[in-house]
Amino acid sequence: MLNNGHVLGAAAALLTAWVLLREKPDEEAEAIRSLALDLDDEGAAVFADIKGFSRPPIINGHIPDVFALMDDGSQLAVEFENERSVRRTHARRQDKAFTKWAKASPKKRAYVQEIIPGGKGRRS
Repeated sequence: MLNNGHVLGAAAALLTAWVLLREKPDEEAEAIRSLALDLDDEGAAVFADIKGFSRPPIINGHIPDVFALMDDGSQLAVEFENERSVRRTHARRQDKAFTKWAKASPKKRAYVQEIIPGGKGRRS
């Protein structure tokens, strides 16, 4: 027979854990925002896949998390992944597409894939 006190206590503990996880900022989203703001401060035209910025351009069928057009005309594409997402087929395809884009004009284009430990892949 179930003890209602234990069930309610367990439910309350689960709800508390869920609320804490939802309130914790996502490290990936924070990294995107931080890089976008830093590049903007440096005078770059910045596009980022988060609220407050225009959406980055499509590059070889994929959208990077951050795209910057620097004053000298050089371009930077950055993709953030977490420990789980980097192993997925989609991430490997993005990495290949962005690498190909950068190699097409190595003096003017750069691509970086950054792994963020503990990231959740949400965008805010």
